[in-house]
This record gives sequence, C-alpha cells and structure tokens, in this order.
Amino acid sequence: MEGKEPKKEQKRHQQKHSGPKAERKKIRKQLGTPAGDDERKRNPKAFAVQSAVRMAKTFHRAQDLKAKKHHIPLVDRTPLEPPPIVVVVVGPPKVGKSTLIRCLIKNFTRQKLGDICGPVTIVSGKKRRLTFIECSNDINTMIDLAKVADLVLMFIDASFVFEMETFEFLNICQVHGFPRIMGVLTHLDSFRNNKALRKTKKRLKHRFWTEVYQGAKLFYLSGMVYGEYQTQEVKNLGRFISVMKFRPLVWQQSHPYVVADRMEDLTDPEMVRVDPKCDRTVSLYGYLRGTYLKNKGQVHIPGVGDFAVADISFMPDPCTLPEAQKKRALNEKERLLYAPMAGVGGVVYDKDAVYIDLPGGHVNQEQEEVCPTTELVQSLIGTHTTLDAKMAAGKVSLFTGAAADVRTPGEPIWDPETQRERRKAVFTEEEDDDDDDRALRWKEGLQQKASEAFLRQQRAAPNLRKLVYGTVAEDEEELGGLDDDDDEEEEKLMVDDETQKNKRLEKKRRLKECFDTEYDDGDATYFDDLKEEMQKQAELNRAEFEEVDDETRVQYEGFRPGMYVRLEIPSLPCEFVTKFDPHYPIILGALGASEGNVGYLQKHRWHNRILKTRDPLILSLGWRRFQTIPLYHIEDHCGRHRLLKYTQHMHCGATIWGPITPQGTGFLAVQSVAGTKTSFRIAATGVVLDLDKSVTIVKKLKLIGYPYKIYKNTSFIKGMFNTVLEVVKFEGASIRTVSGVRGQIKKALSTPAGAYRATFEDRLLMSDIVFLRSWYPVSVPQLYNPVTSLLMPAGQKDNWSGMRTVGQLKHDLGVRNKPNTDSLYKPVVRVQHHFNKLHIPRELQKALPFKSKPKQDQPKGKTPKDLQRPAVIREPHERKVAALLNALILVHNYKSKKAHTVQHAKHKDFLRQRSKAEEDKLKRQKEAKKKLYRMMGQKEKKSQRSSLKGAPQDD
Repeated sequence: MEGKEPKKEQKRHQQKHSGPKAERKKIRKQLGTPAGDDERKRNPKAFAVQSAVRMAKTFHRAQDLKAKKHHIPLVDRTPLEPPPIVVVVVGPPKVGKSTLIRCLIKNFTRQKLGDICGPVTIVSGKKRRLTFIECSNDINTMIDLAKVADLVLMFIDASFVFEMETFEFLNICQVHGFPRIMGVLTHLDSFRNNKALRKTKKRLKHRFWTEVYQGAKLFYLSGMVYGEYQTQEVKNLGRFISVMKFRPLVWQQSHPYVVADRMEDLTDPEMVRVDPKCDRTVSLYGYLRGTYLKNKGQVHIPGVGDFAVADISFMPDPCTLPEAQKKRALNEKERLLYAPMAGVGGVVYDKDAVYIDLPGGHVNQEQEEVCPTTELVQSLIGTHTTLDAKMAAGKVSLFTGAAADVRTPGEPIWDPETQRERRKAVFTEEEDDDDDDRALRWKEGLQQKASEAFLRQQRAAPNLRKLVYGTVAEDEEELGGLDDDDDEEEEKLMVDDETQKNKRLEKKRRLKECFDTEYDDGDATYFDDLKEEMQKQAELNRAEFEEVDDETRVQYEGFRPGMYVRLEIPSLPCEFVTKFDPHYPIILGALGASEGNVGYLQKHRWHNRILKTRDPLILSLGWRRFQTIPLYHIEDHCGRHRLLKYTQHMHCGATIWGPITPQGTGFLAVQSVAGTKTSFRIAATGVVLDLDKSVTIVKKLKLIGYPYKIYKNTSFIKGMFNTVLEVVKFEGASIRTVSGVRGQIKKALSTPAGAYRATFEDRLLMSDIVFLRSWYPVSVPQLYNPVTSLLMPAGQKDNWSGMRTVGQLKHDLGVRNKPNTDSLYKPVVRVQHHFNKLHIPRELQKALPFKSKPKQDQPKGKTPKDLQRPAVIREPHERKVAALLNALILVHNYKSKKAHTVQHAKHKDFLRQRSKAEEDKLKRQKEAKKKLYRMMGQKEKKSQRSSLKGAPQDD
C-alpha cells in the first residue's frame, strides 16, 4: 500500500474570459441578475405554467377572495365631512376600559385625561375623527349605546374568561343592528405558564368567533407598564381603528340621532328660584349622525321621554378636521381633543358666542405682584408665542395714547352657575374674509389690483371717437375690387371643409366607442355595475347642493349628518338637570311617522325562567325603552290566535300596547333593569311583524252540562247555560261527550232555565258529561310606562324599577298562593256497578244447542298438588331419626363449605406462584436471548472486519 504511487490530478476546466458569452456573464454578475432571468425573458411561455396543481390552487384562492368581497351594495350617504366614529368600549368592571381609553387618547393627541366623563372626541387622522364612550355595566346604558355604536371594543378578562356582560351585549347588538366588533384580551400577564396562555388564547378566540363571525379580530394586551398598556400595542390598536371600514346599518341610516356631548340649562334663574321643581329649557350639543334632520320635530331621549324640539341650529365644529393638504402626519396643533363633560377642550361654542375656559390658578398668578428681580423670568415663562408671531401681530397707533382699531374678542364675564370666567368672542364671516388685522396684507396681489383699477377706469372714461364721429359701423366697408371677396369665400370654404371633417371624425369616434362599450365588457360583472351605479348615485347626492351655502342647504334638505348642532328642548323634567350624571350617555333619536304595536317574540334560550302572560316586561324597541304587559299567543292552522299562559320552547307571538314602530324593527325584552343579576338578563328577542290594531286573541272556554232526560238519540241537557237567551246564541253549535259521542244543540226548553234539546249520533247514558268548546276574546292591557332611568339620582340610575309581577308582589307581601280546588289531585272513587243476570226464556233455552245452553252446575276446579297426597303423621321415633339426619346434613354442608374455601385459597396461592415463575422464566429467556444476540453480532462484526482487511485496495 505504501509503495504505490499517488493518484494523478485531473485536468481542470478552463473558463472563457473573452467573447460575447463571457461578456454577458460578466454584465449579469455586475448587475446581480440570477442566471434564470435571461431565459425567462427570452422565452416567457416556457416558464408560464410549471405546476397545474399550483395554478389551480392559485385560481381557487383568487376566486375565493373575490367572492368574499361580494355584498349587497348600499348608497353611500356619508357626507364629505363625516361625523366622528362612535367607538364604544364595553366590558365587565375592572378589566381596563378606562385605562385603554386614556392610552388611546394619549397615543392620538399626546394629552393625558383623568376621569372619563361622557363622549371624548379626538382627531385621529386627516379624514377621520373618533368619539370614545365608556359603557358601564348598566343594562340601560348597554342597550342605548348598542344602537349608536359604529365600533365596539369588547374587553375580555383572560384570567376569568367570558363573563355574562359580554354575551348580553352581543345579543343586544344582534337585535338592534350588528356594528363592527373587535375583541380585546387583557390580564394576560397573570399567566405564568406559556402553554396555558396559548391554550387560553386559542379557546377564547374560537369562542369569540362563534359569537361574532369567523375571523373576527381579537387583540391581545400582554401587560401594563407604570399603570399603562405598552406603547407599541396601543399604537397597533390605534392603527386598526384608524383604517377600519364600516358598513352602514339600516336603523342608523334611516333615523337621525345625536349623541350629546354637552348640556346647558337655559331656564330663567328667577323661575328656578321661585319654583325649584319647574320644567327646564335645556340646550343639548352634539354631532348629527344618521340621516338629515328637520327642524321643529319630535325626538326621544332614552331614559327621559318624548319631546318637541323648539329650535335647531348648527354651530362651528369644535373638533375640526385638518386642512386638505398633502402630508403624511398631523402636527401638534391638529391633534385636537374635545370632551366638555370631562372638562377638556377649553373652547365652548354657543349660538351667538364662544366661551373660553381659563383656569383660576393662572389668573391669580397674573394678579400677584411681581418682584423686580423675577419680573424678567416671569415674563419669559408667560410667553406663549415666538418673536416672529409677535411682529406679525404688531399694531401701529398713529396718535399718542390711541388704541389700535381692533375689535376685542370679548371681555371676561363671570358666570355664577359654573363659577368660572368666560370670554365672549364674536366670529363673523364677513370680517374674517375682508379684514384680517393679524398681518399687513395690502402688498399682496398688487399687479392684479392695478389691472382691475385700469379696467374700471377705462370703462368709466368716455369714448371720444364715439362722441365725434357718431356710431361706429360694425361692418367693414370695401371700396372696390372683387378679389377680396373671392379670397374671403375661398378661406371660408376651406374653414368649413376642415370643420366638417373634424365633425365627421368625432362622430366616427363616438360610434366606435359605443360599439366597444357594448361588445368589450372585459372583466366587469353585474356586481361591479351595481357598485358603479351606487357610486354615481352617491356622487349625484353630494353634488346637488355642493355649491350652496349651509344656511340655504338647511332650509331645503335639513341639517345634514356631520354637522355640530344645538338642539333647544323645552319642558324637560327638573330631575334631568338636577340629577345629571355625565357618565350616562344622552341620545336624542328622531321619531319617524310609521309605527306598530304587534310583535313577534321568541323566548331567549339562555333565560332560565319561563315568561308568563300578563307579567310586565321592559322592552327596547326603536329608540325607546318602556314597560308593557304582553299577551303571548300562537297561530293555529285555521288562523286563530290562541292565548298561551306561558312561553313554550318555540317561537310564539306577543301582542303589546306600545309606540308605533316600523315593521322589521328588532326588539329585546328584560324582566328588570335594576341591579346586576347573576343569571342572564335578556328574557326574549324578537322582531316587529305586523301593524294590526284589530288583532283578536282568544282563549279556550269549556261549558259543561249533564243529561236529565234521555230518549233514543235525543237528550235534554241542563247546567250548561243560565238563560234561554244564551241557548239561542249557541243554537246549531257542536257538542260532544267525554266518551266521544258527537251532537248538536237544537232548541231551548222553557223549563228549567238554560236547558235545551240536543241530538246525538248514539244513545247517551245518565253518567255521560256533555261539554261545549268555545273561544273567548281577550283584550290587550293598555300599559305604556317609559323607563326614566336618567331622572334617577346620581348613583341610583341603574336601580329603576317599574311595575312588579304577581310573583314578586306575593313574595314581597308574604302572600302564599291559594290552591285552586279544581287543580288539586283527589282520590279516585270508582262506583261499583252491579249488573243483573242474563235471563233466557225457557222456550229459547230448549231451542239452543247444548253448547249455548246455560249451565246450572258450578264447574269443578282442579285439586291442588298438596291436597292430592294424603298427610303422613310420624311417630316419635321417626321424628327423632329425622332430626338427627337434618343435624348430620347441616354439619356435612358446613364442613364441605369450609373445605371449599381452603381449597380456593390454596389454588389462588398456586396461581400466584405459577405466574411469578412464568415471569422469572421469561426474564431469564430474555436475558439469554440478549446475550446470544450480542455474541452473534460481535461475531458477525469480527468477520466483516477480517474480510475488509483481506480485500485488496485500489491504486
């Protein structure tokens, strides 16, 4: 092996470094282009389809994505400046709702907010504003906010999983229109095990998808840092909210409504002093949403009642969108925050003035005497503008001591009600357009001003030529020569030919476009055409009054959505002002003209109690929440509405006396809104089906009578009616007996009173009971009791209680139910009937065969076996022998049983020993096999090594 020569090295490939191919490779290497791109460019068809399966999957996925976008298109009625999007934060107490609202406000506006009171409006982007509202655990607040919400942030405590409030709010949304819902999972930092955290997230996500829809967004907030959520997670959530698209809801798009963010009491203080409980005149402010709102209409305030609006006016937007200019982000001045109920905003707009809130601390600081040593420092601290801004806003006085000719925004006014200073500022559009005193603008547009002045001077100056020579002839006078006329005619003909040619070309182009649009459809579908039609309609709607000013538009079309309006409402209860709580939302919903009072109801599958007819229920129908008494019924196959005592496990109808509501409006029912119950609070859900005030509900009534005279098929019945007149009303009615014999009422009898003659299809017995099935109409109780929860004192608004049920009254008063005697179980007493023996005449007995003749003798029964053998009487000696044998047999049986027990124990021990021996044997065999296989493996390995050593090696 060592004496052999080393292996020769093969000749290497020499790459080309010159020539066209090498140059192309060098260029490709410099550009960084892969080797396969050149072939793809040269022959793209060869690389079009590489896998038919992959191509099919790609096509299917593209079609699925296209089909997911299909929906029923609706006309977009959103104005150019849409109102802020209502974001409702829902969840049980202590899950982090207020903390997240503060973090989102800080993320969008760089400001911190303390207590969350009422709606908080912020500017989140160049074309979007958000209004955050925190939803408490009160069922009234949940119902009201579900009707106006555009986006719901549903908080879920991961450490406690889903709570009852989550499912209650989801069911409320299903009834009143389902807004966009995004789940937020909190308290994830309570999990110490990552595996348990992943399982919890997966379980909650799938349960959330079951309730909302497959693929609903569930956001995770992992933990808190210094009492706030992590900045990056809040930013991500804010991005999701900013780019989310919303589908218009039918109820919101067909009804105008206002979520009030400010309330002012306009009542004369003298009237309040004389009578503190007098009705108040209140002005409510907020953004108009939904559709157009007419002045002098009716509105409903949930929790207060129906009221007429005295006046509506639009105000300057306190939270305006930034100017339309191309930029990627908002500057600090455009990050506005408006929350007057929370004391944030500073500027408050009224009908004829603007009030600026000045905190008292700064005013006192200005009034204090400043020491000469600290005067310069205080002046620098109090400076809020730059030097350039001060120079631009500078004023020049022509005379000594003269003030600048500038209208002051307003003198400070002390308001005794709010205990703060207000400064009135007058805003006039003409003054803003013409006179701007903040900067000198007389040098702007000097060239245009000069040209306009020259034109005015030329128009005003007299025309000297006209004064001297008279009227100038418009037609030119030619003094001879026909050449000019010929030239003009030729030029005119040439121009006419060119014009006609252009017209023909334009006509051909239009005709070709018509054919192209008719035959070349491309990829457009019916869905695309429908969307395009809706888009055109939306553009027409926007362009109709686009050039008209707001004052004129309001007179024609009403107040459009997106305006910041002021509604003045008189005759409001004094409790609305004195017991006002900003934590509860104020919603003003406009009332329509069409209404209804018949509903279709289904008992909720999670409500653990049955609903009883004539028990009061609290319904949420349209904008209203009210208490009424429903009658449950079901429609039979013949169209009869039969009254039900209790709700069954099925759909049933409910007739109520209530406000008029359009058909198809959903509603829900709860038995009580006071407090928080451990069980599910929503009792029933339904939808308004009919607007019929003449619906007849009947209940079953059975009339019972007894026969007192019986003929062949005719019987006289008594006890069913009391007078002859009652019998006459029911002549011809069908009756029947308990045994099923049918009959008919024929005619009344003179005596006894209320008796009648009836015919039946068979002969009756005196023991039969006759009954008549009839139907009795039931009237609907006229009860409409609005839920006035906003008039309750602060802290007790969720404890409103209306009419109590019969069960609650009996429980509160300690009254026990008196049992109905007819409903109690009684002992069954059966009458023993004695039948006479069958009597057969003797003549007939003689003619009968022997088998059918009556037998006079009693049949002999069989003798029992114990009576067949004679009794044996033993002697005293025999009795002793029998007793001895019995004793011996007993001893034998005892010994046999004992021996069998011992033998069974021995056998059990034997089986245990044998199983142990078997296990030892198997163990020894296993060890032996291991040892044998080990030896065989070593032997085989040794033989392989020896064979490898003896094999010759290649040179």
